[in-house]
Amino acid sequence: MRSVEQSRARGRAPVRELVLDAARATVLDQGWRAVRMGALATEVGLSRQTVHLEFGTKADLGSALVRREIDGLLADISTALHAHPGDPLASFRDAAAVTLTSMAANPLLQIIIGGEGDQDLLALLTSRGAWVLSGAHQMLEEWAATSLADLDPVRVEAMVEPVVRLTLSHGVTPTLPIPDAVASIVRVACLLIGLPDPGPGPDAPSTPST
Repeated sequence: MRSVEQSRARGRAPVRELVLDAARATVLDQGWRAVRMGALATEVGLSRQTVHLEFGTKADLGSALVRREIDGLLADISTALHAHPGDPLASFRDAAAVTLTSMAANPLLQIIIGGEGDQDLLALLTSRGAWVLSGAHQMLEEWAATSLADLDPVRVEAMVEPVVRLTLSHGVTPTLPIPDAVASIVRVACLLIGLPDPGPGPDAPSTPST
């Protein structure tokens, strides 16, 4: 039974990706309001019923689209976190830089954040963004469990939530140049876990900033 379920899941994956790719292209070209389930179905060569069965409503499609974008971002952040074994300062810096530069360079996220898409999509990153925080929280917590194992576990645990929220806040509502925002995030993280204060100005981040 499990192999049958896995085969069905593999068969659905290309369908989901085709529809999500088409929806993403439409949003980038014409905005979220231009997305129509029937038009997407025609574009990718499926029936409208198939698309509705796969995603449900247009709101569900939007949720899947945003989640795919964020999942890709979280994967890149995880790679950055693990790129500097034994150097938490560099890990914090690269992870923060990847987060902010990727969000700033992602055209779909910028449309959503800029309010040019739909309030329901924006809410998935803000008022209904608990799933984003949860995913980032778990990722940072798992990294810290091994990379910061020699530090006070109480301080490490207390660091995760504010650093995640601070980073997301800088990404959604940028008020500083990216290098300055990265420096702020790194400094807060270091102070919370008891590492030496790196000061307000970081070394040049290894990830290019905009």
